[in-house]
Amino acid sequence: MTQKEQSLFPADSVIIEKMDGFDESGLYYFSMSNIAEKRAVAQKTKNGEQLFFYRTKTRIKTFLSGQQNFKCTYYIVNSDGEIVARLPATLNSESSSIASLDYWIKEKFRNQGIGSVMLQAVVKDLLLETKPLDNQPFSSIKEPDVDKSCVTTIILDISENNKASKRIAEKNGFIQTASDTYQITIAQLQKFLQPEKEMIK
Repeated sequence: MTQKEQSLFPADSVIIEKMDGFDESGLYYFSMSNIAEKRAVAQKTKNGEQLFFYRTKTRIKTFLSGQQNFKCTYYIVNSDGEIVARLPATLNSESSSIASLDYWIKEKFRNQGIGSVMLQAVVKDLLLETKPLDNQPFSSIKEPDVDKSCVTTIILDISENNKASKRIAEKNGFIQTASDTYQITIAQLQKFLQPEKEMIK
């Protein structure tokens, strides 16, 4: 990362200062030492705001059956250094073609076009960029020794009465498959992603 690219990011000290801290929800807090990757999102919001995503290191849980869950969380940070949203992601070795996402946007940052921008950036990272998460092989019982390039579908879990989140999902090509579930495949995704230059890594 060049010095110019690095200067785009809010200072770590500013982000830490603005974090909610260890409150009851703990939704909008992360430890800098737990961040595996951060990027500037190429597409800006409808208000012209630059966003960044900070992805936590991948946690792997192995069950007695041999099944593994690969989990990480994407935190969306604005140029002022405040965490505005979070998206937990789970990949399951039992159903290796599917990644599952949830997302939350802080109330004061809703209706600013952040939802679509962050969803596209994270989905692109999970679905289109065929690399292991933190060099961890995403091993599958069905397809051993594969990385997350085997993921072909992303599922969004959205509570049935969350109309705003459902609109974001539909706007970005996700199709409702149950009262609280939306999904998109890699083929469907290609039509809905905005043309964008290479993300700053």
